[in-house]
Amino acid sequence: MGNISNYWRLVRLTLGKLEINEVEQARSWFYKQFPDFRNVSVTSEHRAIQRRLMEMRSAEALLEPGRRMAEYCLYCFISHQLEAACRELAERFGEQGYFTKDDLFPLVLDAKGGHVLASKILQTFDPSISNLSTWTKGAIRQHRPLIDFQRDCGICCLTDWALLNDIKDRNRLEKILSPYSLTLTPLEIDSIWHLLESYYAVYREDLLQNESRKRSSFCSPTTDEQLQRIVNHLQERGYSSYTSQKVLHGLQSLAEKVRRYKTRRPLSVSIDPNTKTSVYDQSLPNQEKDESEERDEIDFLNRFWEEFPQCLDEAIEQVVSSRLPDKDPQRERFLKVYCMFYCENRNCDEIALAIRCSSRTVAELLKPKKTIKEDIRHKLLNLLCKRTQELVASSESKYIDQSRLKKLDCQLRKILEEIITPEFDQAIAELFTSKNSPKRSLINVQICYYIKRLTGELEL
Repeated sequence: MGNISNYWRLVRLTLGKLEINEVEQARSWFYKQFPDFRNVSVTSEHRAIQRRLMEMRSAEALLEPGRRMAEYCLYCFISHQLEAACRELAERFGEQGYFTKDDLFPLVLDAKGGHVLASKILQTFDPSISNLSTWTKGAIRQHRPLIDFQRDCGICCLTDWALLNDIKDRNRLEKILSPYSLTLTPLEIDSIWHLLESYYAVYREDLLQNESRKRSSFCSPTTDEQLQRIVNHLQERGYSSYTSQKVLHGLQSLAEKVRRYKTRRPLSVSIDPNTKTSVYDQSLPNQEKDESEERDEIDFLNRFWEEFPQCLDEAIEQVVSSRLPDKDPQRERFLKVYCMFYCENRNCDEIALAIRCSSRTVAELLKPKKTIKEDIRHKLLNLLCKRTQELVASSESKYIDQSRLKKLDCQLRKILEEIITPEFDQAIAELFTSKNSPKRSLINVQICYYIKRLTGELEL
């Protein structure tokens, strides 16, 4: 989230060089307004500060210098987020696109600390929905100069709106949301779908019309007018408490889930509780969650993904060891065949030549290649169901209430199967590809790892 000093230290670009400008007057003013916030370490404290600064920025009862100082503190905070975003982009894509963070700074920062972009961010920011850090990240992702620069460098970064346009139907949406099924209620999923339908009715229709008129089909950010039309569309369907800001944040939150789904990133990587906030219609029951509940649910997802590799290793060990012959000569040949197939990417003919036997014998040792994956999938599902139930039902657990747990029991296996299916589909597809296509799926890599452990090729 950032250090407390980020509220009075402005990151700016002067003659192409990055510098931090500390204003003592802003520091003194800030501490007068927030005497209790000498050290800020949690999101809720930052949100309290940001909410108060936004109120002061527009308070008519406050004198002009006070309003301007509140806005300056917000600009300072945003400038640090802009700098951090440039560093992160350069870290992730700089080597591939041949650019550095210094190439990105001028696209978002200036002598006033990115005043133009910061002004746009503050125009839409709603502290009751999210924190300023998360809101700024969403704005940076849609910043056209950054997108164009990365595209010129050969880096294609899909905008949130392009990702949302690709969902298309409810079945695909539910598949994308399947990793969140342990924490999202059916009513929340319904609400997400209605939000997406209204988005399609407005934004995608506008996009199709622009394409028919041969205008640019670039998926640019939604305009204020489009957001208001989406609000109107939702209100006509009985979702009365949406605002433009809530629509914007709800769509960006969904786009982040789509982005994670497409890149198959585990939920435990780089989690910011506020990026997982589901902001949908307040009239729906159980829809509003306070921050402690959100953190509990994200903690649960973290714990779940920590269990996944352990359960997978255990499942592989049980299945492969059950197939191992007891006697040494047959055992050694079995391990050689599995090692050559899963680790060295050899086909049956090559393996047969290496161990001086027929291809049919090799095929029998491997058994139907698909069967081992099905056995591992079955074992993994059983282990995950057991571990997940233990996690949720433990006396110390705060993740999901007991009434939801009872309902969850009957659908838990289906949810977990949807989560692991993509990995197993990839693993099975790899078994029938050419030699030039190495086995890269997590399942096949872990089988190789286990085989090498058995053959003593790995030092543990």
